[in-house]
Amino acid sequence: MSEISRLNATPRITSTTSYERNQSVVVTNELRRQSGAETAITTKTTTSELREITETKRELEAQINALNQQLQKANQNEAQKRSGETETKSPQPTKPEQGVVLENAKRFVKTIANAPENENGRLLNAIV
Repeated sequence: MSEISRLNATPRITSTTSYERNQSVVVTNELRRQSGAETAITTKTTTSELREITETKRELEAQINALNQQLQKANQNEAQKRSGETETKSPQPTKPEQGVVLENAKRFVKTIANAPENENGRLLNAIV
């Protein structure tokens, strides 16, 4: 009797309990699979978004570089035009005009020296 009472005292796993446990394991495994799949989809989406962002960034940087080059060329052309204009506007002075030219040069230097753009004589030194 002791064996029978021991068997009665220990809980028995019935077929219903076994089925419920198996279903619980199946559901848990399915949830894990779905969660893993969602993680994989999220990772894939994030990766493709990062690639797209990186590609767009590279395209924009290329456009910016091209525009900067065009701007530099335009500035160089403008500087060449200005230097060409100043050369044509100021003919070589003849001997009688040298005094007038010297006075004009002195006034020009004073104007530049007093200009607000002239910081510590830098503009004047650049011209001289």
